[in-house]
Amino acid sequence: MIIIPEINAIYVRVPSNEDGKLTDAIMRKYPSARPLYNQMESDGIPIEYKHFEKFGIIRDPIDRLWDFYNAHRNDEANVYSLAIYGPAAKRYDFENWLILNNVCFQAYANPEKTRENGTLYGINEIIHHLPENQKSQYFYLSPTSGTAAYGKSAVEPNSNGIMIFPYSHMNHVANALGIKEDVTPEELYGPAPQIESALVRDTVLPLFAWDFQMCENMRIAMLVSDNSKTA
Repeated sequence: MIIIPEINAIYVRVPSNEDGKLTDAIMRKYPSARPLYNQMESDGIPIEYKHFEKFGIIRDPIDRLWDFYNAHRNDEANVYSLAIYGPAAKRYDFENWLILNNVCFQAYANPEKTRENGTLYGINEIIHHLPENQKSQYFYLSPTSGTAAYGKSAVEPNSNGIMIFPYSHMNHVANALGIKEDVTPEELYGPAPQIESALVRDTVLPLFAWDFQMCENMRIAMLVSDNSKTA
């Protein structure tokens, strides 16, 4: 997550959402912005920042995991990634990895520490110890305090909730933050392959029911919005 004191906001990042351009642009635009944790879920926001506005981006879960899988198969520059995630990602094809990977970010924690308000925090910290192939974006974007989806005009986040934007609206998020750069994701690995395995469909995909539903709700909301503009 990235704390942005200048505008009292927190960007809750989801791993493998291809938001590197957006993150870099935020850090350039707001000099006081700082990444407090890597991979931390929304319910790990420190209490002193609970009153900040919070936002995040949701992506099709299979596309996200396809990026996650490929990044750790190919990330030769990151010794932690290579040592922890590399073996499983290189041993299995994508569908078998979805079923068999059991490594979560806690094992990938960087031993270095940062100091924030007198307290030591790990560079990589998580609360929900689940492998990413079993971990819905719900854990990152939907705290019990409430969540609202972009495009649903009748719903607004409460004082502790998160506003969620669709992956396709990365530049919309940047513009709302006063960023004029193009932050369109590069999508280095292309679209995810079609899932053929019945075992994956029956055991893995149900874990991401919330993700699929949120993405579909946003797609419908944006379609309705577009149709109302052209009516």
